[in-house]
Amino acid sequence: MKFSLVVPCFNAEKYLRECLDSIEAQTFAAWECICIDDGSTDSTPEILDEYAKADSRFIVRRTPNGGVSAARNFGISIASGDYVGFVDADDAISREWLESAAAAAGGHADLVRLDPWNRRCGPCVTAAEILVCGFSMLVFVRRGLLAALPECFPAGMRLREDTIFLLRVLGAASSTHQVHAAGYFHRTNTASAVYAVQAVADFTRFVDEIIALAGECDARDVSRAIYKSFLWWRTQRDRREKNADAIASMSLAKARRAGVFMYSTSPLLWLRGFFLADLYISLRRLVNPKWLP
Repeated sequence: MKFSLVVPCFNAEKYLRECLDSIEAQTFAAWECICIDDGSTDSTPEILDEYAKADSRFIVRRTPNGGVSAARNFGISIASGDYVGFVDADDAISREWLESAAAAAGGHADLVRLDPWNRRCGPCVTAAEILVCGFSMLVFVRRGLLAALPECFPAGMRLREDTIFLLRVLGAASSTHQVHAAGYFHRTNTASAVYAVQAVADFTRFVDEIIALAGECDARDVSRAIYKSFLWWRTQRDRREKNADAIASMSLAKARRAGVFMYSTSPLLWLRGFFLADLYISLRRLVNPKWLP
């Protein structure tokens, strides 16, 4: 079994070495790391070339800046591993990350999910779980399945494109498996693409896509996913006029007034935000069972 890790890189010089070092240190040796330089203007290209010269498992390709979805799609198209996974250039993974994925896949599952929060293990990944927590970095997908999809990540989409990708994969997968595993270290980096301000069109496109793909999901899960994304979109809209670091550390009261209470880096505020979002959705649906935010 071989893994292909796709790493989109755009002006990632600050944390890139830490990311690549964590991949190189894997206890599972059968991997390739496809680094897509998405039009970087800093020292990212030089760092990537350095690692590629030292270890042939690092594969570097350069493209004009097209965004993270386009970079991931290109990486998928040239991957040669049995399974494809994703790592962001400002994140890192534990030494046993790929070893955990290999054990979970067993060479049979189309989709493998390593969930650091949910302790439920079993042969089924549900759409509800993806709607609640849809991070592509936590999954490994059989390459043959990805090759059969008309489009993997939605091109040009900058709002929760991971969720759309995973719902597409889940719809095509014949077997899935989930295990409880910690080992992906996500960095809250306000300079990364995920914190870019999204247009109204990004939010409306996400709503259209998620309703079309959610299928038989419980309407409450769909509502929650849409509402969370709406708050995220408002967060990014407000970042035009507010300092990002101040938003990350603001009190719950101030964050609620700014429409960003769900997305503070404080774990306590995250938990409060999820509770308030669920309470809001539940009350609205109590009045109108067909309501979607």
